[in-house]
Amino acid sequence: MRLKTLILSLNHGFGAELLILKIHLKQLLIVATTD
Repeated sequence: MRLKTLILSLNHGFGAELLILKIHLKQLLIVATTD
């Protein structure tokens, strides 16, 4: 089993999830402040 590639893919997936979460949070803040 290639542990290194598994960890790298997990880290990449986690980074993508964080990026999506940040974008959603920014949109929520914009909506909250303009309302």
